[in-house]
Amino acid sequence: MKYVLNYRFKAYMSPAESKEMLETFATHGDAPGVQLHYAWADGRGGTVVGETDDVAGLFRHANRYNQWVEEEIHPALEPLEAVTVAGAVIEEAAE
Repeated sequence: MKYVLNYRFKAYMSPAESKEMLETFATHGDAPGVQLHYAWADGRGGTVVGETDDVAGLFRHANRYNQWVEEEIHPALEPLEAVTVAGAVIEEAAE
């Protein structure tokens, strides 16, 4: 499964909380199957693009960091896949 994960740091973290979050990241790292990881230029979060069949690993990742970060994980399709599926649905509806 391809996915996009957007995260936003919780507001008003103390320096100690930020340090603990970074230490956790240094120990456990990124979500499973990460292919791209971008930090937003405003410093408030980032976007991860990945591919994995380890949904439990995504859940584990989200739970590991949820005291510091709000995450949204969305299954995703590449545009050609999405257009192909949408076209098939339109054809089915026309029948």
